[in-house]
Amino acid sequence: MNEMEEEVNFAIKKRHEREMEELYRRSMFESILEARRTQERSWHTEERERQKEKNKEILSGAPETEVPQKKMLCIFWRKGTCDLKEDCAFSHTL
Repeated sequence: MNEMEEEVNFAIKKRHEREMEELYRRSMFESILEARRTQERSWHTEERERQKEKNKEILSGAPETEVPQKKMLCIFWRKGTCDLKEDCAFSHTL
């Protein structure tokens, strides 16, 4: 081989080495990132469970509350034009 071919082969070899190093770095980064995401999912799941337990404790000590009765009749319901249905603050029954 002549000197020109050796330089070309050397350049190709170096480029290949750089590409392989970059692939290695990316794969390491991706595996670290995936491990971090898995850990964060685990933390979030644990925190949700702790919050659920805390809410159960809070609600278990809370007194039972009654649903307030709607006493005033909805004038729009009487006309047949009330669109709020269950969300209406007024009664829809006689």
